[in-house]
Amino acid sequence: MGSKTLREVLPRQLRFWSLHCTLNALPSLAIALGWLGLWKSGVAILAMMSAIVSFILLYAVVTSVVRPLADGDSILSRALKLGTKTRSLISGGSLLAVTTGMGVPFTPDFWCGFGASVIVDSLRTIAEIGAFPAQFEPDVPRLGNVSFGSIYLTTMLEGLLLSMLLFMLSFFCVILLQRRDRKMAYASGSPVGEAVN
Repeated sequence: MGSKTLREVLPRQLRFWSLHCTLNALPSLAIALGWLGLWKSGVAILAMMSAIVSFILLYAVVTSVVRPLADGDSILSRALKLGTKTRSLISGGSLLAVTTGMGVPFTPDFWCGFGASVIVDSLRTIAEIGAFPAQFEPDVPRLGNVSFGSIYLTTMLEGLLLSMLLFMLSFFCVILLQRRDRKMAYASGSPVGEAVN
């Protein structure tokens, strides 16, 4: 891809991913800041914001450089955007569930954050004692014991788990878009389309 094309594509992708990554991070931020009380820790807030900015930059660069994702008309690009919009709708519902307090356990952000914190705590235990922990527990930060690295790693891992969900949504969107495109091609007058209809 030429540098002129990259100069045209990258700012558009930065705007798109800034909007969507920020929107998709809101339920997780509400859980961490409100439910875990991390709003009192500037280090925790900085670590979470740094992880969100890392995801924005990562997504913007990948979708600007990888040719099928950079081409807005390709099936992969369209599927990723449709999956992202679907994830945004889920985030909106999750944000409502988190702010009301009743539906927190039903949000993907809760479970991905829980899984990320269990993994980070397990990795810390393995690093400290050289063995797997006897019991898997989430790494719930205590305000006196908040480290930038731990919060950043947990947020990045949670984002990775949520991204895996986004890619699964996008995969299903690829299937649906290809099916729709095939139906449109068949309906445009091909003999196969007439036989199917």
